[in-house]
Amino acid sequence: TVVIDNRKAAALATDHLLKHGHRSVAIVAGPAHRYVAHERVIGFEQAMEASGLEAAPERMRRGDFHVEAAREAALSLLSAKK
Repeated sequence: TVVIDNRKAAALATDHLLKHGHRSVAIVAGPAHRYVAHERVIGFEQAMEASGLEAAPERMRRGDFHVEAAREAALSLLSAKK
């Protein structure tokens, strides 16, 4: 079994983007009832808040861990009003 710390991984990925100057960072997360998705959202929120940015609900979309759902979520984020 290979196990990762999903909360830390999401925080590190978010922090990486923030340290490179990105400020409109968003997350495409899995279903709310899945522990993995929940942990990733927490990591994202922690990194955003540590940088003084709000992890606003409009910066998140949910998917189902399938490519098409992720594509639709990403397109929704990209087309959202800034």
